Amino acid sequence: MSENRSKRELGQCNAERLEAYLEAASRSNAIPMANGRPNRSKIAEALGFSRSVFQQNPAVAAIMERFEQGDRPDVAEVRKPGRRDPREVEKDRRIEQLEQRLASVQAENRDLKDRLRQSKWLLDELPTTGRLPW
Repeated sequence: MSENRSKRELGQCNAERLEAYLEAASRSNAIPMANGRPNRSKIAEALGFSRSVFQQNPAVAAIMERFEQGDRPDVAEVRKPGRRDPREVEKDRRIEQLEQRLASVQAENRDLKDRLRQSKWLLDELPTTGRLPW
């Protein structure tokens, strides 16, 4: 049962990471595209999970479906009409990259904390009995 729970948590973590990635990539207009649609292989590679997650995880599939149908974060605020200083554009691009990286690392951190919490009982059991419980 705990294995199903960890898979569920991993699926939730993947959905959160995808949502954060799409939001940040939309702002910087850096979503990998293929044939007018988001390139799922490249997105999965950037997030560190298998492409099959898009079919097997209902939450991830729903997020991608909404995104492909045009329910995208409002990017109009970020884009300003006219020419901008190239240094300013480079700074904005770097900020977006760092935000994407931060979102990915935060999701990974949550996942690792959950895994640590699940294995904490083992760390508590070993010193008291001097042996593993199985």
